[in-house]
Amino acid sequence: MKIERDLLNNFTRLYEKQERLSSLTDQKLFGSFSNSEVHTLDIIGSFEEVNGVLIASKLDMTRGAISKIIAKLSKKDAIYKYQTKENKKEIYYGLTDYGKELYEKHKLAHKDWENRELEFFHGMEEDDKEKLNKFLIKYNDYLNNLIKESS
Repeated sequence: MKIERDLLNNFTRLYEKQERLSSLTDQKLFGSFSNSEVHTLDIIGSFEEVNGVLIASKLDMTRGAISKIIAKLSKKDAIYKYQTKENKKEIYYGLTDYGKELYEKHKLAHKDWENRELEFFHGMEEDDKEKLNKFLIKYNDYLNNLIKESS
């Protein structure tokens, strides 16, 4: 049982450190924007004709939560609302110039994060990487099943 407790504690510390690094980076780059707001900008910048339903599904959040985020982003002049000629009922979102600037910063920050993390994995033995990958696949499946059961 000790090794299981050690694993759990190590996962907790790993998660906390990732959150801390992300917070330090994001605060410098995005100031008053929350993580959810930045990820909403990323979705709006990455897809065409983005509506609240798409954002909610991509972020796995409720439409009510997305409405609040959209209101904050609108107030901060990072996004704008529009409708198409074909569908006057549906409201879509686009990035303002300021929103595009934040979107590009996020893409660069994500690339920097990816490079930083990959640097660690490059130093690992191939056999260790294979074992770790198999473990993570199993663990992700386990967590996905728990999420399904809880939903």
